[in-house]
Order: sequence, then structure tokens, then C-alpha cells
Amino acid sequence: SGMTLVSANARLSMFGLGAAAVGGASLAGLISVTDSYPLALRLTAVVCVVAAVLSLRLPAAVDSAEGEVEATVVRSEHRGRVWQGQSLGSHVVTALRAAGALRALSGFLTLFLAFYIQSTETGTAAAVALGGLVAAAAGGSVAGTALGARMPLSRPDPVLLTSIGGVAVVSAVAALSFSLGTAILVAAGAGVANALGKLCLDAIIQREVPDALRASAFARSETLLQLAWVAGGGLGIALPPNGPLGFGVAAGLLVLAFAATLVGRRRSLRPGVRRRAEPAPRPAPEGG
Repeated sequence: SGMTLVSANARLSMFGLGAAAVGGASLAGLISVTDSYPLALRLTAVVCVVAAVLSLRLPAAVDSAEGEVEATVVRSEHRGRVWQGQSLGSHVVTALRAAGALRALSGFLTLFLAFYIQSTETGTAAAVALGGLVAAAAGGSVAGTALGARMPLSRPDPVLLTSIGGVAVVSAVAALSFSLGTAILVAAGAGVANALGKLCLDAIIQREVPDALRASAFARSETLLQLAWVAGGGLGIALPPNGPLGFGVAAGLLVLAFAATLVGRRRSLRPGVRRRAEPAPRPAPEGG
């Protein structure tokens, strides 16, 4: 009681980041002892299955849709039949796309650098490098979450744009002067930007989405962010383990995301553009 959704999500993120740090360090230690990446992947899959079982055991009230209006997070206009649900408005959708770009970067760096380390380092050096990557990413996320939780976020849009622009610049620098050390520093910066971007998105949803749409908006936006992480990770696996190439691609995509966010933000501020989503009217009861 009395806690905002942004603060609650920040606290949940801290628990998740703590678990990720412990799990990452444990896997790094396991790899250093056994020199077996397949074993680490099998254990990761087991943890995911256990998490899925626990999620299915949540009380039914947690996922109750009573009194809620279904929302869509993939389009910003109130038209079209391909995606069902009430649109959240151009401002929210633009913020979601920006946060999705940052989440995709997180997935890209995690898997691209993991496979890069596997192809260039062996034994203890590989385990130390992988542990440094996990520590940098987790530390950046913790720092970003703690910073965002202390910020009022009354104007989240400049913070979101700064996060994308800043990480695009450091990615470009890393592409021009690549080393494993600079790559790990970029992973830390991406962790900070990703955490801030998520909290900015939460603040915009809480401020602009009505109560009837808010639960659906949070659930669907988080699902889309998870899919963005998977897409970024898939790109990281598909690219060859070439550091300058990988970070050059990341920087280019982030520049595009920054431009798209800037254009979308200006469009949402035009006169006559509705900034706050409104739930669709409910049908009148029969015989009313």
C-alpha cells in the first residue's frame, strides 16, 4: 500500500538482478572447473523449466482479467484488425519501442560476447572473462535500477533518449577501438541504460494508461521486451565472433532506434494527437 508500480517493479528487478549475478558467477565457476559449455547450458535449461513450473503454480487471482480491457502494444493508432486490443497511444508505443531496443541490445551483448569469449579464450582466462561480463552487465543493471528508483522520473522521455544515445556512442567507440575490456565496459553501460529505459517505460505507462488498460499494458509490454531480448540474442549468435563488426552493427541499430524514438516523440506531441490512451467503451447490457 502506498508504493507506486514503478517502485515495485524496481524492487522486483533488484531481486532478479541479484539472482542473475549469483547464477552467472556459479556458471562461470562451473565452466572454469569442467571446461564444458554444454553442461552450463543444460543447467540453465533446467532452471528455466523450474521457473516455468513455478509461474504456472501462481494463484489464479494473479492473472485475473476481471474488469480489464485488452490492450495492444504493437501499434499506436486506433485502426486495423490484425492486432486485437485497445491501442495505448503513440507516446506509450514509442517509449516501448525505445525500451525494446535497449533490451535487444542487452540480449545481443550477452550472447555475442559469450560466444566471442568462447572462440578467443580458453580455460581460466575464458572463465574470468565470462565472469567479468556477467559482473559488468549485472552491476550496470543494479546501478541503473537504483538510480532510476531514486529519480522522480517526472520527465522520463529525456532520460530514455539519453540512455539510447549514450549507449549508441559508446558502442561506436568500442567498434572503432575494440578490446575485450572496452566490450565489458559497454556491457556495463548497456545494463545501466536498459534498467533506466524500463523504469522510464513503467513511468509513462503508469502516468498515461487508464486503470482498465494498465494491467494488460504492463503484461504485454514486458512480454514484448522479453521477445526483444531473444531477437537481440539471436542476432548476436548469427554474427561471426568479430568484435568490431558486432559492435558496429549494434551502434548502427541503436542510431536507428534513437532516430525512430525522436521522430515518434515529436509526432506524439503534435496538436490534435491524443497522448493518453482511453479504454474502449463497454457494450451496454442486454435489455438496458
